[in-house]
Amino acid sequence: MNSFKNRIVDYYSDLINKIDIQTEKVLYNEHCEDEIINLNVTRELFIRKVKEIEKYNLINLNVNTKNGFEDKFCFFIPNWSMVIDKTSKKNEIFYYLYNFNFNDKLGKLVIVNKFYSNRFLSLLE
Repeated sequence: MNSFKNRIVDYYSDLINKIDIQTEKVLYNEHCEDEIINLNVTRELFIRKVKEIEKYNLINLNVNTKNGFEDKFCFFIPNWSMVIDKTSKKNEIFYYLYNFNFNDKLGKLVIVNKFYSNRFLSLLE
């Protein structure tokens, strides 16, 4: 059961790090004070929800546990795609083009009642 506990703690710790990194990427290019506040509030909400689900999973570990994420699971889909584009063929100058796929700039925290594998989740990122 300790291996399940470690797996849960590691997964949600990594998830919180992904949310923090994504927020910092978006904040780097943001200059509007209201948007900065909104992004930080969203980050705090996402992290609070992740910790809530982590706590739930740790409390509900038992001998019948198959993977530690049976009843509640969450994952983060960042709203950020970065494309390298040439601005000039002559000088071979590159720049980054940022695209947002959702209405919000941070991304989506998806909360489900089923575990999804890392392989499946990597297809969403």
